[in-house]
Amino acid sequence: MQFLHITFDKIAVISQYNFSSQKMEFLHTTFDNIYKIAIISLMAYASCIVLRSVKNVFFGPLAKVPGPKLLALSNAFMLYRLIRKQRHVLWKYVQLQLVPKYGKLIRVGPNKIICSDKDEIKRILVTENLPKGQIYENFCADKITRKTLGSTVDVESGKKMRRLFSYGFSTKYLSSLEPLIKNCIRDLVTKIEEDMMEQGVVVNIVDLIRYTVLDIVGDNIFGKSFKSFSSEYNSSFDIFELVQVEMRRMILYMMGLINERRKLDTKRNDLLDIVINLTEDKENAMNDVKVRDQCLEFLVAGTETTSFTITLALILLAKHPEKMQKVIKEFEDAFVDLESDDLPTLDELKKLPYLNAVIMESMRIFPPLIGPVKETIEDMMICGYFIPKGTAITCNTYATHHSKEYWGDDVEEFKPERWLEPEKLPKDAFLPFSAGSRNCIGMNHAWNTMRLILGTLIHRYNFEDIPNQKLEFINIFLIKLENGEYKLKATKKK
Repeated sequence: MQFLHITFDKIAVISQYNFSSQKMEFLHTTFDNIYKIAIISLMAYASCIVLRSVKNVFFGPLAKVPGPKLLALSNAFMLYRLIRKQRHVLWKYVQLQLVPKYGKLIRVGPNKIICSDKDEIKRILVTENLPKGQIYENFCADKITRKTLGSTVDVESGKKMRRLFSYGFSTKYLSSLEPLIKNCIRDLVTKIEEDMMEQGVVVNIVDLIRYTVLDIVGDNIFGKSFKSFSSEYNSSFDIFELVQVEMRRMILYMMGLINERRKLDTKRNDLLDIVINLTEDKENAMNDVKVRDQCLEFLVAGTETTSFTITLALILLAKHPEKMQKVIKEFEDAFVDLESDDLPTLDELKKLPYLNAVIMESMRIFPPLIGPVKETIEDMMICGYFIPKGTAITCNTYATHHSKEYWGDDVEEFKPERWLEPEKLPKDAFLPFSAGSRNCIGMNHAWNTMRLILGTLIHRYNFEDIPNQKLEFINIFLIKLENGEYKLKATKKK
């Protein structure tokens, strides 16, 4: 019996071992099969995506639109350039290679096109008044609860929101800001003359203009200048780096200003008051976070576009001394009795044709915006090509401003004189502030700021170019100098 008991125990152990081995082998085979099935499924899925993309390139609704097939296949190339921080390469590639090769309508993605035809751009922006592209929603933290004026894509919602802020950009309100703008310009004058004492006659005009416009826009929004030349911002603040480095610091600062304003019993009637007062309107209620988001958008958009144009106007004048002399002569004739320490008035500057021509020519050669992005809401024909619903269209302001067909063979020349003969200018080919119902709401404020800063600097100083400096640009939506620096020799006029 003991023998039988031992034998049965051995049989049980052996059976259990065989069963476990079979179970392990079964599980191994099962997992191996699952792995193979998963790999095959992924390959099949990837193949379907590739085949669908290839089909879309060669047989889709945009197949006949000219452009590189590689770009039409995927957005990966564009994204790669952006991730690698090669925006200057991408911008040059589009403007200097694609536009000359493929013409006024180019396909640059599975559902993206670029239009450089002035008549079609007018139809897109004005006649059809297409909504903004979905890409603008990426600039708000929450597409539902925290939309700003700039990130609102719907046409009617954009018009409604624009009306809410209309007083802050009205002619009457903007006229009242001239003393505030001049106070910030006096800070600029003080800074330049300090730099002259400490650094000779060489000034980095990019930073000087940017900080001045930042102070002006900040003062106009918050009723309080950032005092950039005497604060912690004067050596490190860069609007374009807000999302990476400065955002938290700026947000805390702005929230402090908002909280401080709410405690005031008196109204200041500035943009911050206008935005805050919307919190009392149940239909358009804005909490502090939305107030901050909207004010930050006004700050970024207003600072970079305006400062870029002023900076490039000065650089172009310094590079073309004969044009600079024409501006100086116009000033000397117009301001015979203006003391050197006085600032010209806005009304006087508006009457100077050559100064205003310089500003317009600077915006033509270097538009601060590459162009608005719109989206088709129904099938339509553009430049003779069928464009389906849901296609993103970039209106290529830069190419329109640099078209020989529109501007003539001297299109690449800095020639302010062309603006003195308005009857010879091409119609609808100048779009530095976009057009239609969603054009730049701060356009008149920008004009006032550009005239006052540029007029003051030309009235007080002589500027000379320093040769062999790099003048390269990068583009996101706004254009900026790649290295953020350009130096000019500045001397005070006697």
